[in-house]
Amino acid sequence: MEKIVFIDVETTGLDSATHEIIEIAIIAGDKIYHRKVQPLYIERASSKALEINGYDAKEWAYAAHPRLVAREIAPYLKGATIVAHNPHFDMGFIDELLHQYGVEIYIDRRYIDTTVLAHEHLLPAGITRLSMDGIREFFNWSTEGAHTAIKDALDLRRLYYKLLRASAFDRWSWRMRRKYRRKVELLTKLKG
Repeated sequence: MEKIVFIDVETTGLDSATHEIIEIAIIAGDKIYHRKVQPLYIERASSKALEINGYDAKEWAYAAHPRLVAREIAPYLKGATIVAHNPHFDMGFIDELLHQYGVEIYIDRRYIDTTVLAHEHLLPAGITRLSMDGIREFFNWSTEGAHTAIKDALDLRRLYYKLLRASAFDRWSWRMRRKYRRKVELLTKLKG
């Protein structure tokens, strides 16, 4: 059976050459790896990224050193098929981390991008935003803990299996539920 891993990283910015991973989650079968990662160059961080990710120096006081994280994640990634929401972003940071600490492993570059799956299955059903927040809103999933690596990785896995098994009937029912929700929201506004 093919080894599939679900990955999410939270970072100090958008550029893997300048910014760092500050949180990582990997789900491989029934195993979950989750760590806060010590930022070594916090002065380079984007304040917007830190705000979105909920970075607080006190909460990261005992975070793992990036060298340790690089070694720990290697067995999860070796030979696995990576599933992520925009995997080139996450893997760009992971590749940089592994390279920086000399961890060499084979990683299959045929990623599965749930953004593409969402585009295929959910755009026809009426979704307007393909971000994880947009997907949570579309399916009425909880947003508590959003933009943490563990919540995003768990929702990513949930989305993957939901779309993997999606039929034409599923897409039709999602579209109908969305239309119904919009009507209820409109009626509520009109009454209020």
